[in-house]
Amino acid sequence: MTWTTGLAASAMLLTAPEAAQAQSRRADATANRLTLGEETPGSLSNARRTEDGRSYVPFVVNLAAGANVQIDMGSEDFDPYLDISRVGREGGLLAEDDDGGMGLDARLRFTAREAGDYLIRAQAVDSTSGRFTIAVRERAPILPPTPVAAAYGFSGEGRFDEATPQLGEKYPYALYHFRGEAGDRVLIDMKSDDFDSQLVMRPLVGQGREVRDDDGGAGLNARILTTLEAAGDYEVSAMSVSREGAYTLSIRKLPARFSASEPAPLVIGREIRGALSFEDAVVAQNSSGDGAQLQFYKLFVVEGRAGQTLVVNLKSDAFDPMMEAGVMSPVGFAVATSNDDANGLNSELVLTFAEPGRLFIRASSTGESDGGEFTISAIERAR
Repeated sequence: MTWTTGLAASAMLLTAPEAAQAQSRRADATANRLTLGEETPGSLSNARRTEDGRSYVPFVVNLAAGANVQIDMGSEDFDPYLDISRVGREGGLLAEDDDGGMGLDARLRFTAREAGDYLIRAQAVDSTSGRFTIAVRERAPILPPTPVAAAYGFSGEGRFDEATPQLGEKYPYALYHFRGEAGDRVLIDMKSDDFDSQLVMRPLVGQGREVRDDDGGAGLNARILTTLEAAGDYEVSAMSVSREGAYTLSIRKLPARFSASEPAPLVIGREIRGALSFEDAVVAQNSSGDGAQLQFYKLFVVEGRAGQTLVVNLKSDAFDPMMEAGVMSPVGFAVATSNDDANGLNSELVLTFAEPGRLFIRASSTGESDGGEFTISAIERAR
């Protein structure tokens, strides 16, 4: 009698939410069982609710220790979402996925660290309901990728699919190795129309700086522009942070960094055509743990008289133009004013000379290492 009373007292200590969660976990443990290799239909109508209010249908699958599986959930009615945890264990989710499959479908890849029953919750990202299918399939063991031997000037194509090795069982990736010398300026581009690219570059030996980039290129493409700190072999990890698909990767050595040549004269009333390229001088706009953000520029000089007002325009269809006006100081170019938002993405500066003299104009792009053709002109504004 005393033992029974003690048990009842313990149960009474549970709060209402805790009791509801405990009841939900017991119900989830008896959910529909999935068979490896078979597709199972389901519906989120009248489904249970997660802790944050999402509808879900629980499934249980038994996995052996070390089992490597892929869980696919597809629907034409809603945006699917998957998570997995151990049945009857505290500690939260082991893995989750939203759009790892085709389109908005969910695809979760998971390796069981121990044998037992695992709870899979088939959900919608929002409160939408509808029909879906779910399947758990075994995946053959996937070895780490074999590094591709590359060198300066390398350009190649690749494709990530379900057989591609993954980082963290989620991000498909490939490895590239190249050798460089201290002071080399290196440009690495990863481009894809199918997914969000990410690049990581690190030395193969030693504790040198790791450089990362996600969206440094156009759109969701990745771009690393850096200067090697030491001679040696370097490894590039090229990966997708969203889904499978095709990509291209290139590794290029840029000309050594050099100071700008003599500024080109900007004649009032005359338009000058030019182009920004990797061969131009560079300016470090800012720096972070991932290295300096370098931008190429061309330098111009314009002369004016006291009280004269000039309107300077920099235009380009190839990049987002930016201009900075200033003077040359003992430590280099000193910015006085800048602009990158005239008509459209073009740049316009209005300059008034307090005294006769020269002003220097630095024409560049707002995007790191973006280049292409441009025009620049200066006209006098009437008083």
